[in-house]
Amino acid sequence: EKGGSYRLFIWSKTLELIRMRPLTGFGIETLGQVMGQYFENDIVQVTGHHLVIDRAHNEYLHIAVSSGVPEVLSYLAFESATLYQGFKNWRYSPLLVPLVCSIAAYMAAACFNISVVSVAPVFWIFCGVTVHLSGEIQSNLNMI
Repeated sequence: EKGGSYRLFIWSKTLELIRMRPLTGFGIETLGQVMGQYFENDIVQVTGHHLVIDRAHNEYLHIAVSSGVPEVLSYLAFESATLYQGFKNWRYSPLLVPLVCSIAAYMAAACFNISVVSVAPVFWIFCGVTVHLSGEIQSNLNMI
């Protein structure tokens, strides 16, 4: 439970919360309050002191506990569609190769942390450029 800065403990408790409200979640930026409400004794037992756990340390779990499973599925569908378009078209544009690799790396890193202000805008810009380039490529291929 203490492994990875208590990540295993946090993930297990986050999954319990998701099971409580799978459709709607508990609301954006409420994890600290909800964790304390439901698991304060467990938190003290594992960490040895009162600790506010306000992040799930996994972007996908954090979205699910905050906004519900349908929201995280929508987010994953968007990310998957963006990657698919990039993979499908990267032989036509060398710029897509680093973009797709960056998006895939972000998605992998999101399994162990949540989005941060310094990185998130770059990720969204890369997604937008990937979708735009893929659209242009498809449009040009359709004209041939």
